[in-house]
Amino acid sequence: MSPVIVVAVVALAVLVFRRGSDEDVARDKRALWVRRIALILMGLSAAFWAFMGVGEMASGDFSGEGLFLQRNSSAPPRVYSGEGKTKMKHIILAVTLTGLLLAACGTPPTPAPTDTPLPPTQPAPTETHIPVDLSPAQRAAIQMLADSFGVSVDQIRLVSTEAVDWPDGCLGIQEPGMACTLAIVPGFRIVLEAQGRQYEYRTNQDGSIARPATVALTWQREGGIAGFCDDLIVYASGEAHAIGCKASDGIAADSLQTVLSEAEVNQFNEWLATFGTVTVRYEDPAVADQMKVTLRLYGVGNHQPTEAEQQEMITFAQTVYDRVKP
Repeated sequence: MSPVIVVAVVALAVLVFRRGSDEDVARDKRALWVRRIALILMGLSAAFWAFMGVGEMASGDFSGEGLFLQRNSSAPPRVYSGEGKTKMKHIILAVTLTGLLLAACGTPPTPAPTDTPLPPTQPAPTETHIPVDLSPAQRAAIQMLADSFGVSVDQIRLVSTEAVDWPDGCLGIQEPGMACTLAIVPGFRIVLEAQGRQYEYRTNQDGSIARPATVALTWQREGGIAGFCDDLIVYASGEAHAIGCKASDGIAADSLQTVLSEAEVNQFNEWLATFGTVTVRYEDPAVADQMKVTLRLYGVGNHQPTEAEQQEMITFAQTVYDRVKP
């Protein structure tokens, strides 16, 4: 076999076994079977050359008959012409090259499966916290407004903070029936912004006391056979304070507070945005034990409510009061 043929066979063999690792080929069944067939053909070619023997090839007998077909060992060896030798060489070479080409041209191995990265998932909601660089008074006011609106503290913006000496323990916010100490209380006036509106809060110095200061609605009911003397104050931030003058109430003022529901806040904010300052008075026509109801709304709009809307406001205030003081 000429050196050129040897080099060609070796080159194809290298090409075959560089097409991928055994693990790559094993993942592709077609490529695996093509390689097996190629290896079988190359094995047959190698077996043929081995069984032929070195002596047969040296004598020029490439037919195989010298090894397999000679029945009479005394018969003289057959000598083949150059044309026969060349033909047999071509046949063996063709078989070998066919096996190598089958392996080389087989289906490329399927790339190893890789873990496809999953799309990023939304992070689990985490609790929001008030920035630590705020003072205790500022944090107390922000938390109170967030609780009133049911929003995150991240949705509340600090507008301004002013140091103030409040004239009494109620921080200058007088409510009917509430007793206040007369000592001066150092504290802050804090203005916050939420949902496009600003709200004022008043606190003492360490933030242990915080009160809304933006009064948006007052409601008072007095008289009647039952002897009513009830007051309700609703702040623009959604807190509602109810005060009753009956000694039998026996309830501390701090416990007479509530926060408007989401539906109530929506209705309340609609009134504040639509109407300006509104005063509604209702008097029982009875002469004896006459009951009087007075409601004031401090809105920022330019309209006045109809009689039906006025009645809705009175019903709204009485419902909130009854919920705080059943």
